[in-house]
Amino acid sequence: LLHYPIGSNPMDAIRPLVKKFCDLELNSSAEPIWIDSVLLPNQDSIDNDISSLNREIEILQNQKNKFLDQKSVLSKWRKLLYETGSNLEEIVFEALKILGMDNIQYGLKGSEDIVGEIYDKIFLFEVKGISGLVGRKEVLSLVRHIDEYETRNPDKNVSKGVLIANVYRNIPPLIREDEGRELFSSDAINHAKRNNLVIIDTWSLYKILVDTIEGRSRKGSLFSEIIVIDGAYKYHQ
Repeated sequence: LLHYPIGSNPMDAIRPLVKKFCDLELNSSAEPIWIDSVLLPNQDSIDNDISSLNREIEILQNQKNKFLDQKSVLSKWRKLLYETGSNLEEIVFEALKILGMDNIQYGLKGSEDIVGEIYDKIFLFEVKGISGLVGRKEVLSLVRHIDEYETRNPDKNVSKGVLIANVYRNIPPLIREDEGRELFSSDAINHAKRNNLVIIDTWSLYKILVDTIEGRSRKGSLFSEIIVIDGAYKYHQ
């Protein structure tokens, strides 16, 4: 409750509070509806400045929205680092196209995931999202799918089988190799070398993609590199 000194006018206590919180003078008259028709000193100049600033704000807001839209589109590539299953396959498919493999298609359901061609070479891709490291099982699955593809297409020869793996997908990519963690087991690497295969982790794929989008890496360079590599591939920026 509001208390005021005995013998004083209670309005003396109320007036400053109303002024502070409501910005009203209790003893002032309300502004008439016609008051805005009376121009203030320098009002035209001030209004012009306000209009100019509003136009600049609109331009800047449009530019900001454009950058926000670009950021939203680019953020989809982070899916390479946490997705699995068909969602991971889809984003890998899009990434391979950005990296220069235009002649590309999804494989047969239950067999190879993606098949692409560049430099007159056929690449067959297996895509895996796993919570641990790549083992022999994932590599042998790729071997089997290459055999199935070549059996169905006797006139085609796979030049390179590629296992793209989102390993330790529940761990931040920057620390996936901490504490002595290996991305690929030695058994997996040996089987890959024996069968003319290459294994790529999606963190490496993400970094290649970033460098390609930003112009530091040439489109198609990844495929010219891995065609001659058997075993594990690691991208060094």
